[in-house]
Amino acid sequence: EKMLDHFVESMGLYPVGSLVRLSTSELAFVLMLAPKSHPDRPIVAVVENASGEVLTHHSLLDLMLEPDIRVDEVVDHYEHYKKSEDQAYQIFQSIHVGK
Repeated sequence: EKMLDHFVESMGLYPVGSLVRLSTSELAFVLMLAPKSHPDRPIVAVVENASGEVLTHHSLLDLMLEPDIRVDEVVDHYEHYKKSEDQAYQIFQSIHVGK
């Protein structure tokens, strides 16, 4: 049990690069780990809206500051992005946060 606690502490509940579905039905990539006190509240960049449309400008969400939004599930990016093996990587690399 201690070993698992140390692993989660070092890697985070949602490691950087994880694709997650939010309670808003949007898809987001984890950009920063959450604080140790709240491992379920990472900073994420929304890459698909609730309709499944890939976004070109990404909203940055600090889930510590958004109490009504949570991670509902981890999404297998290989399964979700079936068009090509590296599509998830390309989307992650293209994350642009700003106006």
